[in-house]
Amino acid sequence: MDELQRQMHFAQLFCKEGTKYLLNSDVNSDHLYCAVVFLQTSFELLVRNQHLNKSGPGISNTKKDAILKGSLKELRDEILKDHGDTQSHELVFSSLHKLRNKILHEGNSLNSQIPDLVANTCLLLIYGFSSVLKYHNHQSDSRPSILKKFLGEDLFLKLINFEVYKEKIQESLDNEDSLTSCAFCSQQTVVANSGNDSYDCHLCGFELLDFVGSYCECPNCKEPEGFLYEKLNPGIYGQSNGKCWNCDLISELIQCEWCGEKYFISNESEELLSKLELNFSKTNTPKCPACFELDA
Repeated sequence: MDELQRQMHFAQLFCKEGTKYLLNSDVNSDHLYCAVVFLQTSFELLVRNQHLNKSGPGISNTKKDAILKGSLKELRDEILKDHGDTQSHELVFSSLHKLRNKILHEGNSLNSQIPDLVANTCLLLIYGFSSVLKYHNHQSDSRPSILKKFLGEDLFLKLINFEVYKEKIQESLDNEDSLTSCAFCSQQTVVANSGNDSYDCHLCGFELLDFVGSYCECPNCKEPEGFLYEKLNPGIYGQSNGKCWNCDLISELIQCEWCGEKYFISNESEELLSKLELNFSKTNTPKCPACFELDA
């Protein structure tokens, strides 16, 4: 195991231990303090690892020593300066620092605030820490997927289902009318807005960016906004791949760019598919037969 692998290994261990302290059923200020210390250590290892990784294998011993022993704030600020990441690193760094100082100065007098502080730290893990991990690994996976791999499935599921955290999320959604289930965690915590194609789970942090994908009613189980499909990399007749989170239907879908009509490949005839393929080959735009004839 080389230096980079060792740092990531311990960053993962410290993050897991911090999360376990955070999710203690009888959590108190001592548990929360331990959680913060472990999470701070994990974050520090990630930041130092980022710098070592960026420097490459030819790094001098002097520079390597400076990265391993240098000021965390200076290293963090350099990441912000070099890469313009002004949110995730700053959020995690400042939030954990403030919480640690708060616990040190107020101690047991915080007991009435513990549930809210724990819920906020869960939020920090799910949104802030996962963003740091995504940035660090340049992964195309979703943030909750990356955090799930880092923590392990059991601990991740315990985190997003932890009572005080889940209650906080449910309270924030009390006035929302258009809730649907999340394709990642299966909870009714997505505020679906097909008007602007937003798809954001408030519980696990899963999001579907409008230029990457969208969602619609499933043709099989009729679940509203249940069928998720990608928009990038269309096939030979402009089709997209998709899946229903509710009934697990897997199908290709074509949406006419003129009238908006959707065609699910599994439900359509060979004759229609041939027309769709021909239309796409001529215009390079998904266009249904009716619109193609109008435009002819």
